[in-house]
Amino acid sequence: MKKKHFKMVLDILMLVGVALFYNKLTVSLAFHEIGGLVICGLFLIHIGLNFPWIKGVTPRIFSKKLPLKTRIGFIINLLLLISFFMIALSGIMISKTILTQISSRALNWKTIHYFASSVSIILLGIHIGLHANYIKGMVKKQFHISRRVRTPIIVVVLMMVMGFGLYNVVSTSFTKWLAMPFGTTTERRPPTDSDRGDRVEANNQIEGLKSKTHTQPVMETSVVKGLNQETIFSSMILTFALFTAGIESLIKRRKSVTKNA
Repeated sequence: MKKKHFKMVLDILMLVGVALFYNKLTVSLAFHEIGGLVICGLFLIHIGLNFPWIKGVTPRIFSKKLPLKTRIGFIINLLLLISFFMIALSGIMISKTILTQISSRALNWKTIHYFASSVSIILLGIHIGLHANYIKGMVKKQFHISRRVRTPIIVVVLMMVMGFGLYNVVSTSFTKWLAMPFGTTTERRPPTDSDRGDRVEANNQIEGLKSKTHTQPVMETSVVKGLNQETIFSSMILTFALFTAGIESLIKRRKSVTKNA
C-alpha cells in the first residue's frame, strides 16, 4: 500500500473512531477508555508519517514566504496534538476501568476531557477541510462518473450532511462541552446518576457480573448505538470540514478575480 493511501486509511479510521467514542457507553465504558487511547495512538502514527513535512515547515513557520494554508495546517496539527494529548491524559485521570490507581475524581479533569473532545471535533473538521482538494481528486479517480451526473449528487449529499451536522451541533451536548471551562462554578459537585451509572458499568465489567443470556441483545444495542454515534458526530466533523473547504474556495475565487481585474 502506498504511503498516501495508508495515510488516507488512517485518517478514515481516526474519523470513525473519534465519532464512535463520543458516547462513553456506546459499547462499554472499558471499550471507550481503551479504544480512546488507541485512537490517540493512531494520531501519533499520523504525526509520525507526516514528520518530514513537520520538520520542513517548523523552521519556516514565521517566514512570509510560507503559504498561509501551510501555516494554518501546521497550527491545526499542533492544536490537534495538544487536544489528543489532553483527551488521553484527562481520560486516564477520570478512568473507572483502567489505570484506576492513578485516576482522580477531580471535576477539572472531566471538564478538560469534555472540552478537549469537543475542540477536537472542530480541529478534525478543519484538518479534513484543508485537504478537500486531495480528497476530491481521490474520489474522482475511484469513481468515474460524468460531471453532469456527479455534480448534482455531490451537492445534494453535501447539503444533507451539512444540514444534519448543524442540527447535531445545536441539539447535542457539543456546545455545552465547549462552554464547560468557562462556567462560573469551580466547586466539586456531588456524584450524579451518570457517575453512579459509570461505576456500576465499570464494576459489572471488572467483576464479570453480566449474564451470558443478555449478550445478544446487548450486542445489538451496541451496534445501533455505534451507528447512531457515527452518523451524529461524523456529520458534525464533516460540517466543519465543508465550512473550511468553502472558505478556502471563496478566498481562491476572490484572489482570481483580483488578478484578472
